[in-house]
Amino acid sequence: MLRKFPVNSLSEALDGLRSRWARVTATPVVLSPYENPRSPFWRPYVRWALVPAFLFFCFCYGFYHALTAPYMLVPMAFPVAVLAIVAIWALPDSRYAPIGALEVMFFTFFIGLIMWPNYLAFSPPGLPWITMIRLVGFPTVLLLLVSVSVSKTVRSELRAALSAMPPVIIFLVMFAAIQILTTPLSDHPQDTANKVVLAQVSWTAMFFAGCYVFLKPGRPERWAVLLWIMSILIGLVGFMEGRQGQVLWVGHIPNFLTIEDEAVLRILGGQQRAAIGVHRVQATFSTSLGLAEFLALCVPFIIHFAFGPYRLAIRIASGLSMPFLLYIVLITDSRLGMVGFLLGSLIYMLFWAALRWRRSKESIFGPAITLAYPVIFTLAIMATFFVGRIRNEVWGNGANQASNQGRISQYQDAIPMILKNPLGHGMGQGAEALGHRNPIGILTIDTYYMMIGLDYGLLGIVSFYGMLIAAIYYTGKYAISTIPRNNDTALLMPLSVALVNFLVIKAVFSQQDNHPLIFMMIGMGAALVYRAKIDHAQQRDLSAPSQASARS
Repeated sequence: MLRKFPVNSLSEALDGLRSRWARVTATPVVLSPYENPRSPFWRPYVRWALVPAFLFFCFCYGFYHALTAPYMLVPMAFPVAVLAIVAIWALPDSRYAPIGALEVMFFTFFIGLIMWPNYLAFSPPGLPWITMIRLVGFPTVLLLLVSVSVSKTVRSELRAALSAMPPVIIFLVMFAAIQILTTPLSDHPQDTANKVVLAQVSWTAMFFAGCYVFLKPGRPERWAVLLWIMSILIGLVGFMEGRQGQVLWVGHIPNFLTIEDEAVLRILGGQQRAAIGVHRVQATFSTSLGLAEFLALCVPFIIHFAFGPYRLAIRIASGLSMPFLLYIVLITDSRLGMVGFLLGSLIYMLFWAALRWRRSKESIFGPAITLAYPVIFTLAIMATFFVGRIRNEVWGNGANQASNQGRISQYQDAIPMILKNPLGHGMGQGAEALGHRNPIGILTIDTYYMMIGLDYGLLGIVSFYGMLIAAIYYTGKYAISTIPRNNDTALLMPLSVALVNFLVIKAVFSQQDNHPLIFMMIGMGAALVYRAKIDHAQQRDLSAPSQASARS
């Protein structure tokens, strides 16, 4: 016997199918994790207007590119770069991010920055020099952007590291924005734009990459060890260069790396102080001053390996490397190198003694050195005035008089120009605006304080040195206030000293060869301060139960 199907149930089922079909046909299929928000009524009309506008733009873009190629390849690549950034931003979240490749490229950039002369590069027509920094830096930035775009874990860890030093991030973003916004003020906007793009790649991006990479245990110590090893290798190159009396690879550069440029020829020709006529070694750097600055930045880390919790062989090796590097600084004939060497040693001594006194109550060295430090520091400063060889290396002699007088003259002219034009002249345009030339007729600025004011104006000075001083404060504070639980966070002490060294050296040196290294250090500082905060919180949580039980 057939069972009667209720009519109401059939109609309800049909209504359900109709409503479900209506929902399916009304809402297009969108892949997860994307969502399809409800579109406003005017959006279809905007699409019809944008299509012909986009086609017209493509026509004008292609026509202008055909007229200017190959002389304006870099500006014409800007829309392509914007599209690439949009495509990276639109990537969906994934469980796998190229963080391993990012770390490899980051350390490759670090090694290439120090060990490869930046003036040995490819020079295709219509393009900037394809240097080691550009060849490795741009893929590093690409991997960083992709990792941040596809990985929620990377974003959260990077955000946590950035939150460790808030003023540093504010000043850093402010400085990067000023670099970009002052580009139209330049008399040579294309050259300035090239410099700004390279600065974002080798400075700003390396800071963010360092914030993430140095969060991993062991990476900061590996970086410091590489810095020490490369300082020894660079010192050996400088030693051989001093014996030969010229840059080692002069006459041995292959044709595909040869750049016919006046600046490169001047670098390969070497440096001499006119008054004494002795070759000043420069190794892989463009000037002897750049080499001396690099060695001065390495000093606190090498001293740290000598006095830190390391094996006896490492401590002996680091101690023996100090006299060798001091000799290399001497044959650069650079006063800033000697000042950095002396200052780095004295500041590290104060840090070490104060921490020794605080953490090892039974030790007599900590309180003895701390209490006697004013006398030690005074004697060191007096030696720079009354000991002939030290006085000549730190304060200079008659051979340095022209340099001192030129620096005074530059300050007298630069300060009124900065106050008259507080917005700056654009990156790389300060020397041309100032108009001072060295004895061979090359535009020059002797201090970075003047250069940054002329390039970026008063806000540039505030943002750059605010970032640097804030980084020194945070790294120094947590180096003293927390007990390091590993060799990584113990690097906060030499890191803070190195940043102080850089701040002082920039008063007498304007070149930017070591700026990527400094931005890496500031990124390391953010990561290590965050890790020190976590360690301190864990120590406090562990000590709380024991204190509670002691009260009971």
